[in-house]
Amino acid sequence: MITDRDIVLRCVATESDPQSTRVREIMTRGVVSVSPDDDVREAAHKMAHEQVRRLPVVSAGGSVVGMLSLGDMAKSRALEMEAANALSEISVNIKKV
Repeated sequence: MITDRDIVLRCVATESDPQSTRVREIMTRGVVSVSPDDDVREAAHKMAHEQVRRLPVVSAGGSVVGMLSLGDMAKSRALEMEAANALSEISVNIKKV
């Protein structure tokens, strides 16, 4: 997976040339994901534990069928607290890239 954060931190900030940098050089490896049938609260826990703001939603066949973000959860009043707690955990325990 590659995110805007990967591009900024691993390419732009290191003054690498974006036109000659390959995705494989700056992408995030070991991506954590959820399935469409997983509980959203468990997804929020994964986000907090892994310190990520987005999780790919992957089908049983291995296809990416969506992306779940903290923003998605924050839009739902029922999940507002889970999103806030996950963001708090991510912000307090920021991983180095």
